[in-house]
Amino acid sequence: MIGGSARTNTSTVFALARLSANGILDNTFSGDGYQEITATGFSQCATIALQPDGKIVMVGRSKAVGNEDFVVARCNGDGTLDTSFGGTGVIKKNILNTDGALATALQPDGKILVVGAANSGTDSVVLRYNSNGTLDTSFSVNGMYQESFGALSNFSAVALQPDGKILLGGSSGTLAGRNSTVVRLNSNGNRDTSFDGDGYVISDINPASVDYILAIALQPDGRLVTAGQSGNGSPNIALIRYNLFQKADALAGSKISNLLGNNIYNTTGASQAITLLPKKTGKKKNAFLSFQNDGHEPDAFAITGSKGNKLFKVKYYNGATDVTKLVTAGTFSTPSLAPGASFALRAEVTTQKKSERKTRKLFITSKSTSDTSSSDTVLVTAKGVVKK
Repeated sequence: MIGGSARTNTSTVFALARLSANGILDNTFSGDGYQEITATGFSQCATIALQPDGKIVMVGRSKAVGNEDFVVARCNGDGTLDTSFGGTGVIKKNILNTDGALATALQPDGKILVVGAANSGTDSVVLRYNSNGTLDTSFSVNGMYQESFGALSNFSAVALQPDGKILLGGSSGTLAGRNSTVVRLNSNGNRDTSFDGDGYVISDINPASVDYILAIALQPDGRLVTAGQSGNGSPNIALIRYNLFQKADALAGSKISNLLGNNIYNTTGASQAITLLPKKTGKKKNAFLSFQNDGHEPDAFAITGSKGNKLFKVKYYNGATDVTKLVTAGTFSTPSLAPGASFALRAEVTTQKKSERKTRKLFITSKSTSDTSSSDTVLVTAKGVVKK
């Protein structure tokens, strides 16, 4: 599929074309391989996106007398307008003065994100539409996030994280100098303050030059890469890579050498548990605990253990120092760990006399001190099996 604009004798319209594998127009699409869609007056398509059901979403702008508006259109797989989308297949949204959409992303739940600029290029804007073309009023303020990061401000790229957070790229600044800008929103449309402390990062690649982001993508390791331009007159290609998250990875096992990050993160410990079976009264058994930094930046982790179980002691992995009281009080913390580095403790349990045998449980949670939303829990269970 190819999306863009086509000029007629009197106006400019949205245009779609579908090519066969050999590069020839596919005449099964709209009868001749292409489709023209008129919004109002001058219409320009910025980008398209393909839904899993084969429908095609187009976003851009249209200009009527005195105003330019956001435009979102949706076509069926055969090129005809999808009238289940807003009633006609074409939706226009005037925000303030000159507005225009520059990028779009499709959420897994079928909702459509449309990003661009409003108020003659001074405001960055995100709209979220339901699959039927109505604004999703649960998103930000009545379906729209709008904010200015400088005298001039816009979004020109958007990507979705696997956890539903929304990454936005664009530029902000003045006519004399604009800077690459990245913003992260929570899934509800509010700025995510766990991202660099305030939800956005402005990168001044070259002072007094025009820098902006045109595309963004997530690497397999979760880092964000942006691509755009920097410079005046003859600009250069500009690539920036950002670290995105802090991640605590806790593990429990019978050997410390086996404890490597497993990318399992939960709050119950159910899928990360170890059971100890001391055989004699007074016998001690150890479970080794590892706390790994799976994030992109150095981080320390707060270690908290469940209370009310005197049979367990928590000690340093390679020493006798008892830190049980600190752990159960939630005041124990690892040193700062580089990405990929880990810190080890051990949980020691002693089986009591036969009359006191019970199944004992110790929950240990590791939580990032940089991003408290990131935590991981493991469970150590001890069953006192006494031989006569």
